[in-house]
Amino acid sequence: MAVDAVREHDQHLASVLLQLYRLQEQTYRHCPQYRQMVDRYPVLRRSIAHCRAGEVVADPPAGQPLRRQATPLQWDRSHGEG
Repeated sequence: MAVDAVREHDQHLASVLLQLYRLQEQTYRHCPQYRQMVDRYPVLRRSIAHCRAGEVVADPPAGQPLRRQATPLQWDRSHGEG
């Protein structure tokens, strides 16, 4: 019975924290500093536009690897070596 009470408390706490996070997210997205940052960095603006709400900061869905499309590091050429 004590385990159930702890589990219920943990679930309630997680729910409250999620609500707080979402409120902070909405407040931040509507502040002037956020708008200035997004206006200053077009790549950031496009990246945010491609994400659904709540996906900007999140773990990937279970079973799906992170998808990163980056070019390999070209150390020798970029540093005049080789």
